[in-house]
Amino acid sequence: MIPAEIFSDWVRRYDPWRDFVFNLVSERLADVMEIVDEVAFQRMDRRVASFLLERSQLQNPIRTTHQEIANEIGSSREVISRLLEDFDQRDMVNLSRGEIKILDFEGLKAYSTM
Repeated sequence: MIPAEIFSDWVRRYDPWRDFVFNLVSERLADVMEIVDEVAFQRMDRRVASFLLERSQLQNPIRTTHQEIANEIGSSREVISRLLEDFDQRDMVNLSRGEIKILDFEGLKAYSTM
């Protein structure tokens, strides 16, 4: 940790340090604003569909639990389970213990942008 007095002195004296600090703060603020926008203005079903599509790029089937998804996108496990069951009934995903296999990428993509 850098003491506050030294930090302030460096911000005043060193342009590269000041640029680094302000760029870092700017990036973090943009991340927070994006999360607030998602939570406040996007429907949860769209957020779950987007989450699944994003994760499926890394692995399919996706090895995760309903609780882990809920934690990641800021919801409750019950809501996530209900939405995943709906996706399963629509044949967009196949649910099994600790695993979600994407069956209909295009359907899920269309659903995420409704």
